[in-house]
Amino acid sequence: MTTAKYALAAAMFAFAIQASGKATLIENVHGYTLAGDRLQSFTGLVFDHGKVVATGNAAALHTRFVSANVIDGQDKDIITGHDRCSWPCS
Repeated sequence: MTTAKYALAAAMFAFAIQASGKATLIENVHGYTLAGDRLQSFTGLVFDHGKVVATGNAAALHTRFVSANVIDGQDKDIITGHDRCSWPCS
């Protein structure tokens, strides 16, 4: 991916974080996070006001967060941490 595409992706992510107070769902991703001492995978991630509020199956998250802004993760990897998220990883 070119530098311009990374810059565009970063700008889209930053804009989504500051969006109008609605939660944001990033779908179509290969996500990984630690749940206790085991690695958990997910296809969707929801954040609100800069904090991750849910991870799981993207279709199920659509039904839980009906009014969320939606971002297509373009089949990229997301790795979450204690209080941060790296996107896109690839």
